[in-house]
Amino acid sequence: MTAKQYLNKIRDLHKDIYWKEYLIQQEKEMSTTLTGVDYARDRVQTSKGGDSKFSECVDRKEDIVVKQAEDIREFRRMKAEAVAIIEQLEKTDEKMVLSNRYLCRHSWEDAAAELGTSLRRVYQIHSNALRNFEKNMNQHCT
Repeated sequence: MTAKQYLNKIRDLHKDIYWKEYLIQQEKEMSTTLTGVDYARDRVQTSKGGDSKFSECVDRKEDIVVKQAEDIREFRRMKAEAVAIIEQLEKTDEKMVLSNRYLCRHSWEDAAAELGTSLRRVYQIHSNALRNFEKNMNQHCT
């Protein structure tokens, strides 16, 4: 895995965690929303059936919560590893660009503003930072 793929995976996991949080909220809302009764279709059931909308929402929510917890563990592990590798970089500008872009999910423009430099210069720093990150990553993993 390249440095960019590794760092993008962290960034994507972060987005996925927030997306799952949104889905969890949607399932909570759906499970607490009252729905009308269709007397032509709905009937009294004496045994526990797995077809109630409420139980389906709860089951889906629980599945999402479990997957989100797995994503959070993986995100924390990968982020801690990335921070350790970024800390090994010699140039502060490289550390800032990688941290801002991948760990804090800032835009390129925000990274340029924070460094007080042009967007083009940020891309150059980013390219060098990825190269150096990958060297450190390979040493860190072996």
